[in-house]
Amino acid sequence: MVSIVGAALFLALPQVAGWIASRVTQRSSWVPWPAAAISVFSALWYVLCWLPGQRAAEAAEMRCGMWVVAAVSMLAVGLVMHTIAGVVFGMLMLRRRRARA
Repeated sequence: MVSIVGAALFLALPQVAGWIASRVTQRSSWVPWPAAAISVFSALWYVLCWLPGQRAAEAAEMRCGMWVVAAVSMLAVGLVMHTIAGVVFGMLMLRRRRARA
């Protein structure tokens, strides 16, 4: 159950934040959506992945660093995924706004 909630947080919350950011800024630009999605994903990753991993490694005095490789890989994949999704959703919203005007 915890992993399902965590996955939902990592997947849905950044895009919801992007949607809110694009609604708040009434500019005719696609930029607010991916910018908000990237920043929220990065903050979630830092709080939910990096800090607990760092504390666990310090407590166990682990020296291998494989948790760093896994965490940074997750960060890279997530940033690319949310950048692509944010650009697509932002451009779709921009088209919708232009079609209404």
